[in-house]
Amino acid sequence: MYTEENVEDFKISKINSAGLINLRIHRLWEDCHRYSRQGKFLAWNGTLDRMWCELVGDVEENKSTATTWKELNEKLSKISPLKNWKLVDGFQDLEEGEQTKQNKQYEILTEKETFLRRLLNKQGKGSAYQDSIEDYMDE
Repeated sequence: MYTEENVEDFKISKINSAGLINLRIHRLWEDCHRYSRQGKFLAWNGTLDRMWCELVGDVEENKSTATTWKELNEKLSKISPLKNWKLVDGFQDLEEGEQTKQNKQYEILTEKETFLRRLLNKQGKGSAYQDSIEDYMDE
């Protein structure tokens, strides 16, 4: 808590950047959708990492959230190399080993995205919100 004597020690932003943060997050989700559909797994992963950077400021250090993020990245790094897959036309198939690698990378990237969406909601920045008008209607 601060007193009149130490109020100068506290730095409080005069600008609320929540709207800009929400816009960046929205654009990152759009990019995630596009990259996942296009098979651009390297770009998708990079975008998920940028999303993490938007959210990590509200994550306590040495907590399970940061540990889970690290574990997901380690899991993904074991299936190397992460790459952008070419979309195949018609009935042409990838070699079995490549198909397995692609499927595993997709699975882990989806797991990373799901983790971030849940974190976003837990932090109150995602789709889980409470509108005051709903409180009014309940009275």
